[in-house]
Amino acid sequence: MRIGRGIRVKKLFGEHVLRILRARNLVDKSLLIKRTGDFLVIPLAGEVQKEDLRELGVEVDLVVEEFEEATRMPSLFENLRGILSEEDLKSIPRSYDVIGDVCILQLPPVLYDRRRVIGEAFLKSMKNIRIVLNKTEPLSGEYRVGGYELLAGEGGTETIYREHGCVFKLDVSRVFFTPRLSAERIRVASLVKPGEVVCDLFAGVGPFSIIIAKKNPGVKVHACDINPHAYQYLVENIRLNRVEDRVKAYLGDARELSVTDLKNVGDRIIMNLPMSSEMYLDAARNSLKKQGGVVHLHIFLEKDTDPNEKYAGIEESFRRLGCETRLLSSRRIREVAPFKYHWGFDIEVKPKK
Repeated sequence: MRIGRGIRVKKLFGEHVLRILRARNLVDKSLLIKRTGDFLVIPLAGEVQKEDLRELGVEVDLVVEEFEEATRMPSLFENLRGILSEEDLKSIPRSYDVIGDVCILQLPPVLYDRRRVIGEAFLKSMKNIRIVLNKTEPLSGEYRVGGYELLAGEGGTETIYREHGCVFKLDVSRVFFTPRLSAERIRVASLVKPGEVVCDLFAGVGPFSIIIAKKNPGVKVHACDINPHAYQYLVENIRLNRVEDRVKAYLGDARELSVTDLKNVGDRIIMNLPMSSEMYLDAARNSLKKQGGVVHLHIFLEKDTDPNEKYAGIEESFRRLGCETRLLSSRRIREVAPFKYHWGFDIEVKPKK
């Protein structure tokens, strides 16, 4: 046994918190995670900064606990030390994504000529990772996909990702997917009421839709996406998670579907397309039932933008569409770039009286 510092978090959010801490090399792999009642205590490998806690997006406590020791693999930096200089080690990204058995880095240009050995070091230091990719092009285009190169490992970019008791098959090179919305997905799922109808206007491979359906057997979910690859995986993931009776998939543009198949069907609308969700407020209005409902709107905000001022603009846009709104909650979900944040608004939307 060994005394160490840790983070205490509810088991419901443990998977999400572990993913973020591991991506920053902040989990002490020499110690075992403790499970006590409804909580996990995760041993920490270093100092946790305030920005790290904010990125978790859920309530946690910093504690001092007694942990059991565990056998461990060599750490990433142990594998890299001797290959890279101390200066170059400082440039290794603290943050990266692990999606199934695929690890995705975004290396700075200064490390580009050593990217292969860095990829091999990541592969050696991480359990259950099959390939390591370097992100070479930012997310772009109608389908929100990036460009990647293989640094280490074998096989393609299709993988199986697990979250909150659900499984998702996807190809990271053909669809948009981020594990960093894990806490937001379970938060929204927990808000859905029995008997509700949910419209997921930018569903991708189905993480919001399927988690909602699995956690709420009495709901109906309409999930649509314009990317044919995402739609194919959405259909397959509905089958894999056995929610065919609760989730219906659509291939097409959300605005067009909002005046046909989805017109006036939803109690709750999910709009997880932060780069352009505001352009589809009319689709949200059309998809809501005539008496209105709740819209979960995701947008990007620059650091100096006041969220209250932003909401005032959204409120005015809905007013021009013939609706009145009430802000239920808003939150910073994650940092997507220096001084740029993914922000969420939960908004009650009703027709004007």
